[in-house]
Amino acid sequence: MTDTVTGATLAWLLTYAIHSTLFLGLAALITRRIVVAAPARDFVWKLALLGGLVTATVQLQGGVHPFGSVALTGTRAVARAPRPRDASERTNVRSERVGHLERPVGVSARAEPTVGLVTQSEEPLSSARAEASATTGSVSASIASGTVFTWAALALLLAVWYLARRLMLAGRLTTRRPVTEGPMVEMLESLRVSFDHRATVHLTSANTISSPVALGLSEICVPDAALTDLDAEQQRSLLAHELAHLSRRDPLWLDAASLIERVFFFQPLNRLARREVQRNAEYICDDWAASRAGSGEPLARCLARVAEWIEAAPLGVPVAGMAEQRSMLVTRIARLLEGRPMLLQLSRATKSIAIVAALGLMIAAAPSVHGALPEVVVQQTSAETSTPVKSDRGDSTVEQDPAIIAALIDRLVDSNAGVRRAAASSLGRLKARKAVPALLGIIGDKNREVRGSVAEALGEIEDDRALPALVKLVGDESPEVRERALDALGHFEHEAPVAPVIVALSDSRPQIRSRAADLLGSIGDRAAVQPLVKLLRDPVADVRRGALSALERLKDPSVVSAVTPLLGDTDADVRAEALGALRELRSVLPESTIAKLMDDPSHAVRQRAIEVAKEQPPSASLVALLRKAALEDANIEVREAAVEALSEVRSPAARDALRQALTSADARVRRAAAEALGSRP
Repeated sequence: MTDTVTGATLAWLLTYAIHSTLFLGLAALITRRIVVAAPARDFVWKLALLGGLVTATVQLQGGVHPFGSVALTGTRAVARAPRPRDASERTNVRSERVGHLERPVGVSARAEPTVGLVTQSEEPLSSARAEASATTGSVSASIASGTVFTWAALALLLAVWYLARRLMLAGRLTTRRPVTEGPMVEMLESLRVSFDHRATVHLTSANTISSPVALGLSEICVPDAALTDLDAEQQRSLLAHELAHLSRRDPLWLDAASLIERVFFFQPLNRLARREVQRNAEYICDDWAASRAGSGEPLARCLARVAEWIEAAPLGVPVAGMAEQRSMLVTRIARLLEGRPMLLQLSRATKSIAIVAALGLMIAAAPSVHGALPEVVVQQTSAETSTPVKSDRGDSTVEQDPAIIAALIDRLVDSNAGVRRAAASSLGRLKARKAVPALLGIIGDKNREVRGSVAEALGEIEDDRALPALVKLVGDESPEVRERALDALGHFEHEAPVAPVIVALSDSRPQIRSRAADLLGSIGDRAAVQPLVKLLRDPVADVRRGALSALERLKDPSVVSAVTPLLGDTDADVRAEALGALRELRSVLPESTIAKLMDDPSHAVRQRAIEVAKEQPPSASLVALLRKAALEDANIEVREAAVEALSEVRSPAARDALRQALTSADARVRRAAAEALGSRP
C-alpha cells in the first residue's frame, strides 16, 4: 500500500510539473508578446497558477492518458527454473515481498520497473538477469520513495517557514488600534457602499508599519502617519486602493500563490506567477481607486508620500500593501499621472468559457505520467490497454488488466512446468477471480510445485469455489503441497471445513500437524477439541505447543485436566504455553504447583507463573512467593512482573512486600515498586 501511494504521488508530481510548465509558459508568452490589459493578465496568471493542479488531478483520477503519456513503471516478464526445496525449509521461509505484493517462495516472476511506456517480453530471462532485474526494481522503488519523501520534507519546511513569517507579521501588528472616528472612517463607509462591498470593513492603525495593508477579508491597517499627514483626497484614494484589494480577495490570493510557490518549489515559474499576480493586483487596484477619485493624481501623490515613510525592511511576506513593492512605485505613479481610463474587467461568462476551454484542452491533450510502483506483470503478450478493475472480495486494491489475466490463464497449460507455476502464482497475487475455473482445472497437475502454487493462488483469491479443491490437496501425496493447501485454507478461516483439517493432525510431517492445529484454532469449531487434546501427547514439542495454542483459543474448560500435565513438560516453551492456556481457561492451580513453576529454570515459565498467581485467590503464601520473586529472581523481567502482581493484591502483606522492594539493588524494581505504592489506595 505504501509503495502504491508513493508511486501515485510521484506520478502526480511529474504530471503537475508538465502541465504547470505548459500553463505558465503559455501565460508568459501571452502576456509578454500580446498587449493585454491588467485585468486580463491577472486572470491569465491566476488560471496558469492553479490550472496545473486541477488538470493533473483530473487526468490521473479519470485515467486520461493523451498521446505522449508515459507509464511510471514498465515491467518485463521473467521466468526462472524452480529450486527444489524440502518441506522443512518451507517452514522457515514462507514468503518474499516484491513491491507491495506478497510473492510466495518459488515464484519465478521478476519485475523490472522503468520510466517509460510499458515494455513487453515473451521470452523468459536467465536466472542471472532475473536477479539483476529484481535489484533494478528495488532500486527504482527506493529512488521513487526517496524523491517523494524529499519533496514532502522540503515542501513542509518551506510552508512552515512561510507561516512563521506570517506569524512574525502578525506580531508586528499586535499593537494596532481600531480607528472608530474621524474623516477616514466616514470615507471608508462611503467607499464600501460605492464598491458594493457588503461585508463590514474594520479600519485600524499601527506605528510598526510604513505602508497601508489589507488584512484578511475585512480589515485595512494604515500607518499612524496616514491619519495626520495625508490630505482628504490622498486618504480617500488610499482607502479606495486597499478596499479594492479586499473586494478582489487579494490577501487570500497572495497567500495561496505564496504557498504554491513554496510547496511546489521545483517549478520555478510559480515564483514568476506569484510576482505577476501581485503586480497586476496593484495596477488593478490603482485603477479602481483612480476611478473613484475621478483622477489618478491624488493616488499618485499618496504613493509618493507613503514612499517617504518607508524606512524599515519590507514585511517579509507578500501582502496586499500599497507600497510594499518599492520597485514598482515609479512605474505606478507614472501610470496614474498619464490619466488612462480604467480598463474594463472581464465578464464572468468570458472567464468561465476561458477556464473550461483551457482546462479541457490541457486534460485532453497534455501528456501525463501515470502508474504506481511497482506494477507486476508476467508474460504480457498483448499491447492492448484496458480499464483497471478491482477485486471484489475483501479489501484488496490490486488492479487487474483483463488482457493480462487472459494471457496468464493461457499460460496455465504451458508445456513448461515453471511457466505454469509462475502464471498460477501471478494470478493469485492479482486476486483474479476470473481465473478460478482455470486454476481448478489444473489442480491435479503432475508437477508438485505447480499444484502447490495453485493452492496458494486459490487461497489468495479467496473464492469459495476453491474450497473442495483445497480440501483435496490437503490429502496430496506431496508434503509441501499439503502444507501449502493448509495455508490456503487459512485464508478462509471460519468457512474452512473442519474434518479434513482434523485428518491432517495425523500427518507424518510435524510441521503439517502443527499448521493444522493452528488452523483449527482459527476456525473455532469445538469439534476439534478432542483431536487437539490427543495431539498434546505428540512427540514433537512444536506440535504440542501448537495444540495448546489452538485449545487456548477454543476456550473449552473441559480440556483443563488434559492441559495440566504439560506443566511438567520437558520443553520450557510447552510449559509456558500450558500456563498461558490454563490462565485463559480461568483454571485455579494449587499453590504448590505455582511455587514449583516459580522456581522453573526458564524465566519465561516463571514470568507466566507470576501472571497466573496474581489471578489466584490471594493468600499469605502467594504474597511471600511474589515478594521472593520481586527481590531475588535472577531475571529483571520476572522481578518487574512480580512487583506488578503485588500491586494488584490488596493486603497489608503485599503492601509490605512492595515497601521492601523499594530497597532492591535494581533501579527498575525500585521504580516499579514506587509507582505501585502510589497507585494503591
